[in-house]
Amino acid sequence: MRTILREALKAALKKTYGEAFDFGTGFLDDINGGSYKLPCVWICPFDLVGKTGRSEGFKIYAGTTYLLEPSDGLTSEKKDERWDDMERAAVEAFSEMTETLGVTFDKIKAFPNEGAYTGYNDISLKVTFEVTTSYCENRG
Repeated sequence: MRTILREALKAALKKTYGEAFDFGTGFLDDINGGSYKLPCVWICPFDLVGKTGRSEGFKIYAGTTYLLEPSDGLTSEKKDERWDDMERAAVEAFSEMTETLGVTFDKIKAFPNEGAYTGYNDISLKVTFEVTTSYCENRG
């Protein structure tokens, strides 16, 4: 399910994010180890944080995604506009996934930052959320 969620989020962001982006995945510690260009979308592995039922029910995953863009020459107002655009793209991607996968999103939080993750002159938006999926395991 983690791979399905990651690939669906990547596909949804390609539709909603106004910029062509490089894509990375892994733990946040790995973000400086890869070669990519900004803008970049980094998706951390999903954590299972809840489950109902034995062979059918719901699984709840916690997710964290980072949207990173260059900030060369951006004024404070332009940075605010970019953060708003990044947030809009993430929320629209979640809506897209709700329609295509039938999952639900809760506890969405967005944290803007500057130069925090890559060591480059960048702005970033850390988006945390929970996604609920249904499942049914064939036990027979």
